[in-house]
Amino acid sequence: MILIIHIILSLISIVQATYTIFSPTKAKLQVGYLLTSGVIASGLIVSMVNNISIRQVCARGAIYLGLIVTMFVLAQKRIYIKTQLDFRGQREF
Repeated sequence: MILIIHIILSLISIVQATYTIFSPTKAKLQVGYLLTSGVIASGLIVSMVNNISIRQVCARGAIYLGLIVTMFVLAQKRIYIKTQLDFRGQREF
């Protein structure tokens, strides 16, 4: 059951992070951080319950985190650019 929750949570977090790239706000980033924390926590629980080797957990977790962190960085850059354009009175890109 926890594995299903983990998979659903990770898919939701990837979809939410993708949406945040295209429509970035600080609130959406915070939701993404919360979802990512949930995925990491549920992944640790799944690995402990199922006796999965740490090597497998780290490899899959690193791929997931690399993807999510890249998406969050892109969203943060878009928020920064939008803030700078708004501050200068210029139009949004």
